[in-house]
This record gives sequence, C-alpha cells and structure tokens, in this order.
Amino acid sequence: MLFRWGRKQWKLRKLKKEFGNYSTIVNNDKGNVGGYKGDDTGQFNARAWAEMLRDAMKGWGTDEDLIWIALDNKSKDQLQLIRNYFNRHFGEGNTLFEWFESDLSGNDLQRAKAYFM
Repeated sequence: MLFRWGRKQWKLRKLKKEFGNYSTIVNNDKGNVGGYKGDDTGQFNARAWAEMLRDAMKGWGTDEDLIWIALDNKSKDQLQLIRNYFNRHFGEGNTLFEWFESDLSGNDLQRAKAYFM
C-alpha cells in the first residue's frame, strides 16, 4: 500500500517536472502572463538564464550574486521568457516568484520582483 502511494507521488512529481504545474502555467497571478510562449527565438537563450536562476536557489543557501547576474541587463520580453521557461521546466510545481519568496527576503526579494514589474 505504501509502495503504491510512493510510486504515484513519484510519477506525479515527474509529470510536473516534465509538463509544469497546470495552475502555474496558465494562471496570470502565478507569474505566466498569457501562459507558456514556447521555445526561444533568435540569439537569446532563456533556458541558460533560467538554469542559472535555478542553480542559484537550489539546495542549501542562495547565491544572490548569481541571481543578479541572471536578471541584470535584460529587456522585459527577455525576463518574461526566462520566467516562463523557469516556471515550465524548473519550477518543480512552484513559480519563479515562489522560489524567490522562499530564498530571498527584504530588499533582495523586492529587488528580484521589481525586475518583472
């Protein structure tokens, strides 16, 4: 019985990682304005920047400098692509903003969210 429950949870987590959490992909309040927009176009690589954000916040501790490197000098459209890509592929059921809220506080949290306003 416990094995079945664990297997089901593992499958659900795998699906969320693969396809994203439906509510975070389509709900504008969760950070994806207009939902996921698909793959990158042109020279800009949203995946690389989203990976950098994930690496900066994953596990114990947070590398704030890496977060600022990933967010600085990006246009609003590029930041939106990064956020959408992160929510879709790396959020593990949570949005980028939820990751910010769990890893940052005070002025750092406000600064990170301000990039997207």
